[in-house]
Amino acid sequence: MKIINIKIEKQYITRRITMKKQKILKISAYTSGAVTILMSLVYIFFNFISPSLLSFSFTKEEKAAIGIIGGADGPTAIFLTSKASGGLSLGALIIIFAIITAVLFLLSKYKKTNN
Repeated sequence: MKIINIKIEKQYITRRITMKKQKILKISAYTSGAVTILMSLVYIFFNFISPSLLSFSFTKEEKAAIGIIGGADGPTAIFLTSKASGGLSLGALIIIFAIITAVLFLLSKYKKTNN
């Protein structure tokens, strides 16, 4: 009788550990998804929305002056930024987090169907 009780307790503990792992996997998938969405929104804002908002605040003459200065400094800026950029861009990080999120969601669904 005692052996049966030990086996039942072991199964119960194993099932609880599996449920905790599933819960952690689910939480990490949702957290990774939220981070991916947040990073995407920041990327969209800084690359698409903020430049259009800033362009409305300048007059025609100021825009022309910025264009002339930018045209003269453009090749130098491109050369310097290509040499100085050693890290990952925000776009690359978004893709990495999206892949991680997809894998975590697939793992959580796979674990659910196997139990």
